[in-house]
Amino acid sequence: MTRISENQISRALLSDIADNRQRVNRASREVSTGYKVIDPGDSKFAGTIAQYRESLDRIAGHKQRVESVKSILAFQDNVLTQTNDILVRGRELATQAANETVGPEVRNQMSREVFELRDHLITLANSKNQGKFVYAGMDDDDAPYGAAAYAVPLTGAAGQRWVYDDASAEPENGLSRSVNVTDDISVVVSKPGSGIFNNGIYALERLGRALAGYETLPASGQPDGTGAAYNLPTDTARQTAAIQDAINQLTQAREQDVIPERVGVGASLRRLDTAASLLDLTETDAKEALAQLQEADIAESGTNLQQAQTALEVSFTVTSRLLNLTILDYL
Repeated sequence: MTRISENQISRALLSDIADNRQRVNRASREVSTGYKVIDPGDSKFAGTIAQYRESLDRIAGHKQRVESVKSILAFQDNVLTQTNDILVRGRELATQAANETVGPEVRNQMSREVFELRDHLITLANSKNQGKFVYAGMDDDDAPYGAAAYAVPLTGAAGQRWVYDDASAEPENGLSRSVNVTDDISVVVSKPGSGIFNNGIYALERLGRALAGYETLPASGQPDGTGAAYNLPTDTARQTAAIQDAINQLTQAREQDVIPERVGVGASLRRLDTAASLLDLTETDAKEALAQLQEADIAESGTNLQQAQTALEVSFTVTSRLLNLTILDYL
């Protein structure tokens, strides 16, 4: 018969105490934190839990980018709405002024509002969002439109013209920037403003100069800074023809440039709304799955804590009694 030594008994009792204390600590942590899995070694599903956590971190990043891009596109939609209104108002003024019963003095007065519309449009085209020029392509730091001059007149609003930065000199102005908002969706957040605003700016500029009594050359496309003053009333018919041409150019700028761009921005916003909804669903599913793997049942954890504390107290009691035995107990 093998006799168990006191050292073996002591080691067994101390090991039992350590195990019970560990159970108490584990149950106590579950009750206080609400989680049964905190460290990788706490569960055999540690790898799966880590994957879900990484997935949630990635989803959070996607959601943050979606909201940021939605803010940019909402800003662009507001700019395009104002641009559309400007072109509509410009066409209204041109239609009123195209009647030859309107004299040169009244036309000149109307030109002031047209130039204000043009300057407002320039402000929109040179607008910033989140510290970057929205319509400068990939050139974030430089305004896309810069001031130039006409030969005639030398001063005043009719003598000023606006040109888009030369993309051949600054290639960034001709490029668009896209952002990956999710693993599968990319959205354009910055593009050259030349394809959106040029024709509207040119049309308003031609209209304003015509009303002020100046021709603009060439007759279409980008003005080159030339154009003499009309000899009124002799050139009234030429002035009226220029005003009528501006009506067509304003219509084309609105229908071919601004409205399609606004439709595109709206479509991108709808895509982002859909993406945000899908991310919310994916996040909810991942959180539920992760909760099942790592969150504790507080009632069960409380019961386990009581049992573990009881077991620990028993271990202390048994150990205390056994270790207090003297050699006389073995004789």
